[in-house]
Amino acid sequence: MAELATIVRNTCRTPQAAKSVPTFEVLTSPNAKQQRAIELLRQIKV
Repeated sequence: MAELATIVRNTCRTPQAAKSVPTFEVLTSPNAKQQRAIELLRQIKV
């Protein structure tokens, strides 16, 4: 789980932009180990 905790979604705004300018999100890309963990989690049926 600690490995998965490093995948984040950052909310960004261009430098020196006014607060009224919309933000955008940047997601970190999972490494191979994280991707495998995500695949295994998706297989769990509840």
